[in-house]
Amino acid sequence: MKKSNVMFTKTRNKSIKIILTIISFAGFVLTLTEIVLNTQGQSLCTSSSCHVVHSFDAYNLLNWLGLLLFAYLFFTSFVDFLNIIFVESFLKLRILIVTGAIIVEGYFIGIQTWFLGKYCSYCLTIASLIFLFAILDYYYQRENSNFAFIYGGAFAGALAVFIATALVNIPLKPLPPTDSPILIYKENCKHCKIVEDFAKKEKIHIIQYPVREVFPLMQVLGIKGVPVLIYKHKKNIEIICGDKAIINWFKEISTGFYLFPFQFEEKEGVCDITSGKPCK
Repeated sequence: MKKSNVMFTKTRNKSIKIILTIISFAGFVLTLTEIVLNTQGQSLCTSSSCHVVHSFDAYNLLNWLGLLLFAYLFFTSFVDFLNIIFVESFLKLRILIVTGAIIVEGYFIGIQTWFLGKYCSYCLTIASLIFLFAILDYYYQRENSNFAFIYGGAFAGALAVFIATALVNIPLKPLPPTDSPILIYKENCKHCKIVEDFAKKEKIHIIQYPVREVFPLMQVLGIKGVPVLIYKHKKNIEIICGDKAIINWFKEISTGFYLFPFQFEEKEGVCDITSGKPCK
């Protein structure tokens, strides 16, 4: 009975070694292909979501780090499969490296989920390969190394990071396509209320967005006060800030002319979005 169990374990471990080698090799080929395509201005992932996600790779190092990761995983898996004299510390180091990769992937998936609202299929494929490798490596190493239990902490850490990213409000989702003016407002802003009342009185259809949902946009544009009106006309985008300026713009646009100058914020007629003090 014990002999049969030993044979079963050896057969199972051999199968896992083969799968680990295949997974790591597939990851290496994918990342290498992506790097080569990037040098030609191309990518394995061609959707708009992929372009958005990849634009946040600040130093263009993620693919190179992925290549190094899968190169090490393939090396250790292949050598282990061939039963070449192998140092156990390499397998322990593999657990630590994959653990780090899992936690990082929790962060990347969190960014795509909570901030961007878009997913890169290439990124998710790489993440799936890493997760699958970790699960199989856990079953392979748990009988010979206490280090294998670190994988449990890795997935818990990835989940914690994923959830933690949801607690940080940095929405980067695009404003909806619309022919109507978009009014960015702040609660308890009397100047915003003036614009809202005027639009309601004159039956002007506007789409309202709380400033907390577009705060990154405001930061990039250097606008510190609301109300702000954004309007897309043909290929132009007009941005008007301040209750008086917006109301004047409403009056101008009602005549059929689009001559109101592009404006940023005024000293009067706005509520400071960077201050927690009541709007005066």
